[in-house]
Amino acid sequence: MLSSERRSRERRFRKRPIAWQAIDELDKVDHAFEAMLLELLSVWQLSIPELGTIQAQSIPVIVLTSNEERRIGDPLRRRRFYLRVEHPLQSGKRKSLP
Repeated sequence: MLSSERRSRERRFRKRPIAWQAIDELDKVDHAFEAMLLELLSVWQLSIPELGTIQAQSIPVIVLTSNEERRIGDPLRRRRFYLRVEHPLQSGKRKSLP
């Protein structure tokens, strides 16, 4: 049997909504944006001079996309899971359509 403390911890975990963030075409942003993103992903907070420091309420799942027009900086490349998805062949597209 689960202890009451463990059950309450599991209930709290389940109640938290999962935040998702998609950043499309990261290869097209400048190095300043990439540095800001790196700060955000390292400490889950962002410093904005006009607003101060903004801290994340929960740790989101972040999906980064790239067309590989330029190489993403090494610090950001080391902190990600990389999955390359090839475009399907034209013949494969025809097979997948009903």
